[in-house]
Amino acid sequence: MMATIELMDEPGAHYMDQKFRAALAKASKGMSPIDMGLAYLDWVSHLSISPGKRLLLAQSFINKLAALGVFGITSLLNKDAEGPASKIERRMSGEAWQKWPFKVFAQAHQVSKDWFAEATMGVDGVRGDHEVVVHAVAEQILDMMSPANFPITNPEVLGAIRKEKGKNLYRGLKLFIKDQFNNVAKKGLPENSDFKVGENLGMTPGKVVFQNDLIELIQYEPVTPKVGAEPVLICPPWIMKYYILDLSPRNSMMKYLTEQGKTVFTISWKNPTEDDRDISFDDYRALGLMAAIDSVEKICPKRKINAVGYCLGGTLLTIAAATMAREGDDRLASISLFAAQADFSEAGDIMRFISPSQISFLEKIMWKQGYLGIENMGGAFSALQASDLIYAGAVNRYFLGNESKPNDLMSWNADGTRMPYRMHSEYLHSLYLENQLGRNKFEVEGRPIAISDIRVPYSHWAQRQTMWRPGSLPTKYTISPRAS
Repeated sequence: MMATIELMDEPGAHYMDQKFRAALAKASKGMSPIDMGLAYLDWVSHLSISPGKRLLLAQSFINKLAALGVFGITSLLNKDAEGPASKIERRMSGEAWQKWPFKVFAQAHQVSKDWFAEATMGVDGVRGDHEVVVHAVAEQILDMMSPANFPITNPEVLGAIRKEKGKNLYRGLKLFIKDQFNNVAKKGLPENSDFKVGENLGMTPGKVVFQNDLIELIQYEPVTPKVGAEPVLICPPWIMKYYILDLSPRNSMMKYLTEQGKTVFTISWKNPTEDDRDISFDDYRALGLMAAIDSVEKICPKRKINAVGYCLGGTLLTIAAATMAREGDDRLASISLFAAQADFSEAGDIMRFISPSQISFLEKIMWKQGYLGIENMGGAFSALQASDLIYAGAVNRYFLGNESKPNDLMSWNADGTRMPYRMHSEYLHSLYLENQLGRNKFEVEGRPIAISDIRVPYSHWAQRQTMWRPGSLPTKYTISPRAS
C-alpha cells in the first residue's frame, strides 16, 4: 500500500495562484508580460521566415536614411525644403520647430515611426491582436524617445532656458520633487480647492428623488413656466462622476436642457468599495437604470421617457432597451447615445489592452482589492495617447516649469471612481472579448436579447466632445419631448 502526501488541496492551490498573480499584476501595473512576450515571439518568428519582407524593410530603411540625410543638408540652405515625412507629430509642428536642426529632429522621429510601422504591420502569419500589441509597444517606445521630451533637442525648452536664465528648470525641479513626495506618500494630486461640487461644479439646482444601494436619482428644477410632458432620463457611466454633464454654468448640459423646458433626471452611481466586489453587470441594469425608469414613471405617470446614455451608460441603456423590447415594455419614447458602444467587434485602440491574458491580470488586481481603481483605468487611457497625455504634460511641468492652471474639467477628472470586481470582469469578457451584445448572444435573466428588437427613435453621437453650450448640441441629438 503506497502512502500519498497531500500538502495542499485544489482550493488552496487556486488561492496560492491568485495571490501570486495578484502580486505580479501589481508589479506590472496590470499589464500582462506574458501577452506581450507571446505577441513579440509571434511577430519575430514570422518575420524571421519572411526574407522578402526583411529585404523590403532593409530597402526602406536605406531609402529613408538617405532621404533624411539629403533633407538635413538642403534644409540648412533652404528653410522651405520639404522633408521625407508627410506628417509631423503635433507637438513638433510649432514655429520653433521649423528651424534647423530641430526640423531635422522632428523629421527623423516621424521617419522612425513610419519605418517601425512598416516593420511591425503586415507580416504574413502574425495574429491580428499580436500585431496590434507589437505595433503599440513600438509606438510607446518611440513616443518616449521623441526629441520633444528632452531639453537639449526641444527648441521651446531651450528658448525658455535662455529667456529665464534657467529659472524654469528650477521651478520644474521643485514641482518634480513635490510630485514624487506626494506619490510616495500616496497623496495623489493636491486637492483642487478652487472647484467644489455644489459651489462652482454641478450647480444646476435639483434634488434626490430616489435612492437605493446603488444609485441616487436626481431631478433638476424646472426654469421655464411650462415643461415638456415627456421627461429626459440621463444614464451616465459609472466610471466617472455624473457631473461631467454639469461642470459649470457655461458648459452644463443639465442647465441647457432645463432652459429648453425639459424635465430632466440623471443617475448618480455609487462609488464601490471592497464590500461591493460581487455587484454584477446585471445589478447595474436592474438596481440602476431600471430602478430609475420605475421612479421616473411614478413621478411623471403615463408619460414615455426620452432616455440618454453616455459612454458605458449608453451600452447599459442599449441592453436595458433591448430587454424592455423583448418583454413588451414600451415606456421609452426615444434613445440617444453618445460616445457609447454596442458592437465591440471594432472597439478601437483600447483593444491593445484587451486580451484573455491581459484581462486575467486585471482580474487578479480586482480580486485582491475588490474593485478596479481609477489609477489603472486612467493609466490605460493615457497610454493610448502617451505623447499628448503623458509626455507633453511632463515637459510642460518639469522642463518649462509651468504648473497647470486648475479648471472644472481637471477637478472632475481628479474625482475618480472605481469598478466592482464582478461587474468589470463580466463586462470585459461578455462585451469586449466575446462581443455578445453585437452578436445577439448577450443574456439577461437567462435569455438572449437583440438590439434589432428596439423600435423607438434612436440616435447615436459618436464624436469626441466634452463641452456643451447653448446652441452647440449636435444635429443628431434627437431628444425632443412634446410640449404640454
